[in-house]
Amino acid sequence: MNRNNFILYYLNGEGPLWKVFWLWGVVVSWILFGLFYYAATTFGISWGLFLVSGIIMLPYTVWLLVSIWMCADNTGNDFWSRASRFVTIIWSLNIGGVAGFLLTDLVIGWS
Repeated sequence: MNRNNFILYYLNGEGPLWKVFWLWGVVVSWILFGLFYYAATTFGISWGLFLVSGIIMLPYTVWLLVSIWMCADNTGNDFWSRASRFVTIIWSLNIGGVAGFLLTDLVIGWS
């Protein structure tokens, strides 16, 4: 058991689904989104902000999505297990789309 290392604890599928999904997946992701949204609206979207957000969000998001997938069976209800995996797939597609639009905005300069 990796309770002393929360990264491995969830990554290995040992944590409860509700914690990794709701606390790490929703609450922390919204806080990070809010910080990057504030920076983007205050300073504008730049290569620097794009790189910093990528350096922070890419490893976090990969950890989060894998952790949710791995912890999906740690619930007493099969519906929540399947729903969390479905949402994880949709979440992955959404992240790719958002990153693509931001990159397009930087390259073409649509703002």
